[in-house]
Amino acid sequence: MSFETILVENDLYFIGGKIDHEAIKDVNRWNLNTKTWKRLPDMHKARYWSSVAELDEKIYVMGGLANLVKVSQSVEVYTKTCGWKEVCGLITPRYGARAVTLNGKIYLIGGHCEGDLKAVESYDPNTDKWTACAPLLREHYLPGVAVYNRHIYVIGGWTKTQNMFVERYDVQTDKWTKVCSLTNGRWGLGCIFIDQQLWAVGGGSKTSYTNNVSVYDTKKDEWSEAKALPKAGIYYSFTVSTTFLAEAAKVQEVREVNEKEKIMEKELTNLKEL
Repeated sequence: MSFETILVENDLYFIGGKIDHEAIKDVNRWNLNTKTWKRLPDMHKARYWSSVAELDEKIYVMGGLANLVKVSQSVEVYTKTCGWKEVCGLITPRYGARAVTLNGKIYLIGGHCEGDLKAVESYDPNTDKWTACAPLLREHYLPGVAVYNRHIYVIGGWTKTQNMFVERYDVQTDKWTKVCSLTNGRWGLGCIFIDQQLWAVGGGSKTSYTNNVSVYDTKKDEWSEAKALPKAGIYYSFTVSTTFLAEAAKVQEVREVNEKEKIMEKELTNLKEL
């Protein structure tokens, strides 16, 4: 339970977690092509509710809980040739944070440590150093995160109130800006950008899981509701196949053609009436 997953090429990694409230170091890999498991070298530190990111074919694992009370500052990096190596620790120990990569750096956002955090820090693998970034406008624990057009979007999260708050970070200006809030607050949601739209999938409220799917339009700064998932749940990790994207592009192209045809028909009708 409480392990992290990350997809790198055709391999899905399962990292850390806990068994009977005890953190574990275990790492396992599932190959999507061969449909086989492989046990990988253990991490140096046991942890759960950590954060993971892939950068330059290396997997980074950050923070987490070592036990029910000890919050970790530890950061480890995995390569297929060298296994696990400890690198520079976090400025702020935390668990339940989310990590993204942008412009050759890792950004670690929010989380929890003696309270929900606004703290954001970035890691440069060339210098092996963490640098504090501008803090979030609000605390975000177990939020959804996504990257688009040099911006980092942070969506919802678990807080004392239902967190519908959404904000966007500009890496060039080091500033956070509020954008349109979710229509329903949630935590543990999966987020991904498809064709300039941010999809927020599933998640949980204070009392239950949800099957809601919300779509954010970056141009209009507004959310709309898409068809719900067949099953409610927490969706931290998921991927969209290139086949799906290709089909989606075809559908969009057909819609645009149909719209143009409707406009032309209307113009022809107007000409006939003249």
